[in-house]
Amino acid sequence: MIRALLIAGFGTLATALLGLAGNWLSQILRLRKGQVVGGVVICGLLLTLVGAVALFPKDDAEERPEEAGAVPATSLAELAPELLDERLLTIDDSADRPSLFASRPDGTSRTLVWDMPDSWPAAIIPGKDDLIVSAPWEERSTDRLEVFSSQGRFQRALTSPAALESDTSPTYAPATKRVYFIRQSWRDTGNGSRISAQSRLMETSPDGFGAPQPISTPGFEMRTASVSVDGRTIAGQCVDKEDDSAQVCLISLGKSGVKRLPQNEQAAPNEVSISTDGRYVAYSSPATNPYGETQVYVYDSRTGATTMVTRLAGFNGHPAWAPKARKPCLAFSHFERPQGSSIHVTCLSQEPVTVAAAPIGSIPVWLP
Repeated sequence: MIRALLIAGFGTLATALLGLAGNWLSQILRLRKGQVVGGVVICGLLLTLVGAVALFPKDDAEERPEEAGAVPATSLAELAPELLDERLLTIDDSADRPSLFASRPDGTSRTLVWDMPDSWPAAIIPGKDDLIVSAPWEERSTDRLEVFSSQGRFQRALTSPAALESDTSPTYAPATKRVYFIRQSWRDTGNGSRISAQSRLMETSPDGFGAPQPISTPGFEMRTASVSVDGRTIAGQCVDKEDDSAQVCLISLGKSGVKRLPQNEQAAPNEVSISTDGRYVAYSSPATNPYGETQVYVYDSRTGATTMVTRLAGFNGHPAWAPKARKPCLAFSHFERPQGSSIHVTCLSQEPVTVAAAPIGSIPVWLP
């Protein structure tokens, strides 16, 4: 409507001005009235047409309604409705002690699974839904990998580290049926204290058959591990042996060498998670940003681009990729005072979209 009025006003003004000019010219050139009127009308129409062409493209771009799917989602049902049927494990630390709950990603159908897990997050073994966690081993005052049922019942010990070793950060590759983890070695400094001496990337069988074997990471020590579904790529926080800087590294199993992700050497990235197909690597970082204390970033190994995918206040981290989403989506922890911890979901697109999901919970893990 506004555009039409502008065009009409432009045409009327142009015609009036041409009329005055035509009347002046007719007196000078002694033209007949019909010739003047005809020329004025034709020129007015031409100028109106020019004005319409000039006005239409810009206004169309401003007023055209966004195409279907382009409007930012405001809920998980709009963003990724297929995820509403999935199950998510989260820690509720709002009570006196942490408790593990299973629910839909939006927080509905919430049930207590484990009233006090010894450690979290866990690696899930599909089919059995067994949980592999790093748990305290009181006999040797260290941590070992243990297998629990999805209801929190102890099944078996998976590793047996030495007294000054701890096994942490378990991750499982369904295609190869291998468990990967970090074995941290400590050095006793006396007076009941110890310091980190070395960390190694290890692999073993989920049944505990055979001794765990180390995986070479030349030039770096891995501190955490996350493996793709096909078992070909491991991502995790790593430390450069020369300058002790924390970074994010990618390891292609079966190939030599470790790849450092770009532009995060000074930002102490942590909580690294690789997507099921191995293409994307998500991690949290306290790198300077105008939104909050920490944000979640995603590295695309195909394009080499790194994107900050969250823009929220407070602390954002512990990303976990959804295994059955139609597009790359991840759940993550969001903590902001005084609301406490909650779960949000981000899906990748040209502009990543984030929505609030479960109102209570942290450190999400998807059930396969």
